[in-house]
Amino acid sequence: MTSNYSPIVLPELSVLAAEQRDARLRTLKADEEARETARQALEERERTAAERGAQEMVETVFPGTLARVVSLEMWRGYPSLTRTFVNAVPPSAVAYLGGNTYLHYAELESGDWVMTLHQPCTACGARVEHRLWDDIELGACLASDDNPQLCGARSCERRSAA
Repeated sequence: MTSNYSPIVLPELSVLAAEQRDARLRTLKADEEARETARQALEERERTAAERGAQEMVETVFPGTLARVVSLEMWRGYPSLTRTFVNAVPPSAVAYLGGNTYLHYAELESGDWVMTLHQPCTACGARVEHRLWDDIELGACLASDDNPQLCGARSCERRSAA
């Protein structure tokens, strides 16, 4: 038995639904682009603030040493990683001093700052980290002829004892 009824086709409803879907997709895309633009602007502000904060700290705390050789252009800022990782990593800046030696600066949420000097281990080349508070500590870290920088690994301790 054949049916004499044909399905009801309402083309205007399917066109309307497609237009609404397309409008919603355009809105979602615009929202995502706005969030990405805001994220990029925040990261750029954090990078710039870290670079400037690092240079100000160098000029204030290390006026007789680092301030004479480290300029604002030497710093490279990095944004915080609080949105990505569980353990918040504050914005920071790094300056390459040559000879595989780096200066790292970070300002913590508490308002405290951390300045560290990263040097290669004289025995194996691994990184040795020194927290710096003033010019005196910096001088002690850089006097590697009298005080070789060792990473603390057993193999380095044996090499230095020999």
